[in-house]
Amino acid sequence: MLKFILKNVFRKKFVAVLSSMGIGFGLMLMFVLGAFNAGVNAQLNENFSKVLGVVEITEAEQQGSNSQLPTTIIGDLYDTEIGSEIQAYNVKSQVSSFYTAYYRANNLLKNDDDNLAVIGINQTLDQEWGGPTTKVREGGSSFEPNTFQALIDSRIHDNKEDFDMNSEIGENISLYLDYPNTETNIINLEIVGIYEEEDTGAPDFVPRTYNIYISLPTAWNITETGWSEAYEYFDYYTQVDVRFPAEETEIIDGYIETMRTVDLGVNIEAYSLAAFQEELRENLSIFDSFSVGISAITALAGGMAIIVAQLNSVSQRMKEFAIMKSTGWKNSHILKTVIYESLTLGALGALLGLGFGFGLIELFSQGFGPFGAIQSIVTPQLIFQIVGFALGIGLIGGIYPGLKASKVRPVMVLKGG
Repeated sequence: MLKFILKNVFRKKFVAVLSSMGIGFGLMLMFVLGAFNAGVNAQLNENFSKVLGVVEITEAEQQGSNSQLPTTIIGDLYDTEIGSEIQAYNVKSQVSSFYTAYYRANNLLKNDDDNLAVIGINQTLDQEWGGPTTKVREGGSSFEPNTFQALIDSRIHDNKEDFDMNSEIGENISLYLDYPNTETNIINLEIVGIYEEEDTGAPDFVPRTYNIYISLPTAWNITETGWSEAYEYFDYYTQVDVRFPAEETEIIDGYIETMRTVDLGVNIEAYSLAAFQEELRENLSIFDSFSVGISAITALAGGMAIIVAQLNSVSQRMKEFAIMKSTGWKNSHILKTVIYESLTLGALGALLGLGFGFGLIELFSQGFGPFGAIQSIVTPQLIFQIVGFALGIGLIGGIYPGLKASKVRPVMVLKGG
């Protein structure tokens, strides 16, 4: 039976291949988008679990190095009604982004919109928080206070071809305090360690910030050395991170509202990272539905080729079906034969779609796609979905031609009627 079905399917090889390729391209699109969505969802879920309960605090309406929080803000937080809920905290002081503007202006970073940030941290707090000093993979895990030593982002070190800057241990990163006149007043930061920083998995065109960490006193020293009227004082935090024991974003929102109603010495903006990740997941679910719909329509359009091919095949084989019925074949036997032939075309389309899809996913993962490197995950569920969809289209595509073939009247056909 199988040999008979395959022989009939490929009786017109060119038509059979074109029919399978029609559905195959639609399934390829469904497969690639599904793998991409799975990769992004996995990354978002991982990020969500990491930041659940974390709140970032900055000065209201200020970003990066422009934010200025008083160093008394931690004590003030503990004095509030939610102070007993604080599990851990970390403090940061970013030196002026003006000092690293040279790297962006001269296209020394990977992309034009990328940024380089130098951030001072308290090493003891950072260790308790699980920050960059706990993720050093090469070199020293800490640096001496009041010295110009730095930890550099592993993404800069590992992709030297994309960055026109020093990234080896023992080399220097320069801060240009009087940019664009870069000949004078330069502070060199010695790289003493490389900390592991995972990429977000977003396409390359999405701007990234690469952080270089120094000690908190060094950051304050640099700020005072490169003093400008933009700074009211030098010993301040640009960001404070607080972790609460919460499993739901609604609880975190309650903590944030409390912080906004108490006097912390400055107007603040408190931001839940988990809420942001949750919003991203909701937006992505809309894209998931849209992409699945587009893929399904494309695959169904390709599946129409199977119906057309099978109708054409059945029309040309009516005498053959008449002889089968004359020799004892039942209507159900002929119907099943045509459906099996259609399922074979659907299965071939699934193989083509998966094959092309795996090839595209590999290319995209290597950064050859239009959006740069894309994180994708191929799950057994996704493969079963593609195969099931292909067989479903094959089944639908074979029912009508099969019914037409099974209703043939041998006497009329053999008489030429």
